[in-house]
Amino acid sequence: MNAPLPLARQTALAERWLAAIVESSDDAIVSKTLDGIVTSWNGGAERIFGWRADEMIGRPMVSIFPADRIDEEPQILARIARGEKVEHFETVRRRKDGSLVDISATISPLRDETGQVIGASKIARDITERIQAERTIWRQANVDTLTQLPNRRQFHERLQQELVLARRRHRHLALLFIDLDRFKAVNDTLGHQAGDDLLQQASRRIQSCVRAVDTVARIGGDEFTVVLPDLDTASIASEIAQRLNATLFEPFQLGNVPVHISGSIGVALFPQDGESTEELLQHADLAMYASKQQGRNQARHYHHALESAARQRVALIGDLRVAIEQDTLDLACQSVYSLNDGAVDHHEVQLRWDHPAHGHLDADTLFKVAEEAGLMLRLGDWIFDRALALLQRGTGGGPLTASPRLAMRVSPIQLQAEADYFSRWLDRLDTLGLARDRIVLGIAEPTLTARADTLLPALTRLRAAGLQIAFDHFGGASSMVHLHRLGARTLKIDRDMLRDIEHDAQVLALCEGLVELAHKLGLRVIAGGIESAAQRHVLEAIGCDLGMGHHVVRATHD
Repeated sequence: MNAPLPLARQTALAERWLAAIVESSDDAIVSKTLDGIVTSWNGGAERIFGWRADEMIGRPMVSIFPADRIDEEPQILARIARGEKVEHFETVRRRKDGSLVDISATISPLRDETGQVIGASKIARDITERIQAERTIWRQANVDTLTQLPNRRQFHERLQQELVLARRRHRHLALLFIDLDRFKAVNDTLGHQAGDDLLQQASRRIQSCVRAVDTVARIGGDEFTVVLPDLDTASIASEIAQRLNATLFEPFQLGNVPVHISGSIGVALFPQDGESTEELLQHADLAMYASKQQGRNQARHYHHALESAARQRVALIGDLRVAIEQDTLDLACQSVYSLNDGAVDHHEVQLRWDHPAHGHLDADTLFKVAEEAGLMLRLGDWIFDRALALLQRGTGGGPLTASPRLAMRVSPIQLQAEADYFSRWLDRLDTLGLARDRIVLGIAEPTLTARADTLLPALTRLRAAGLQIAFDHFGGASSMVHLHRLGARTLKIDRDMLRDIEHDAQVLALCEGLVELAHKLGLRVIAGGIESAAQRHVLEAIGCDLGMGHHVVRATHD
């Protein structure tokens, strides 16, 4: 048997083994005095921090602390002096090359033979990869990748935090809900890359209008929110909203294309408009919707009446959906006649609905509801199908025999739909043996003027496919060039212009000028909504070609 090693030899071997273990460790293992002076520095510390042992021993440990972390050292040394152990303390240190490294450190007291604390040992592990992974996961969960703004999740957290502070400090807070007007038209026309560029530019403009303490977030699509904490008065929210409206109204440059949009803004205040994140967001959303309803490019503050209107709107949307499915809407057919000899020129279908609670609802109201609810394509198909039924009855001696053409209103949403939407219409006409030019699509002139870049290509394709195009609600000469380009045959003067034609010399002169200009372009003019014999006589005198209205011809219902 081998003789046991002397105690001194065993001790020396143990010390060498321990030293080898310490030196070969991937972790930094260092020691320091209670004054923070480094007394030992292993190879792991050199690999993590970049400093050699001979460079660090004798230097204060704070020499590798970033400036914003220096206050940590006296707190740690005070705990060590009391005999406490600091475990898994996560912090940041600076490497020799100046870069930062995330570490997790456990610091323990070092004692002498009497048990007195004389220094500290520290084991530190590089956790940079873990921290970076956590930051990446956090950003993915909390930051909008396109605009680098807080997303919906982080917005809710920020708003909740600010509400806690507002309650504690008895301060006001405002939430702004911003929706970009006409963003979808830009996205559909210029492409998703242009849409992304527009969102990035809009986010920067919004940020430029708010204070450093405010939070701007993108919560989805073209919707942004702004949290305005610590307000002295509600007027500050109004001032910021006005700045936002002004900056979003300025043209955006997307490549070589100037683009005009605007912002509809809803404002809700804490505590009067809601005390929870859910209430404030819902009420700001309702106010934003009211802004869109009242013309866009403006800010509206929440008030209680908006909730009642919203409930009614939701109910009406549900009712309209059922009415389309159950075929309970009404389509009237109104004659358009010659003011010269009274002969019927063509017919126009007009949508209406006698709602059990809301009474008579006209086409303007129904189109607006359908557009907001995503029902416009289905409603448009319903109108087209019923119009075809009228045409088929007319070919057999029905009410449309006297005139083969039928005009119907279409929505911008239909014109922006996929190409196969109208392809189905064309196929139906061909299958039934009905000439395509028997259908006249009417588009409101103000709508075309506002969205010419988006709508003109679709109208041009439909005109080339054989359908007729007409302008409704014509109120000025700004779109005459579009009429000529599309090969339109008629324009309809808005009934609101006709209302004062007998008494207002300026209105008469304007209508007379429009008729003259239209005739020079080879267009016929329809006067919509003639309500008196006097109006008819004036319109005949200025050369208006066609007319419609209850004064002469009552609507015939399907």
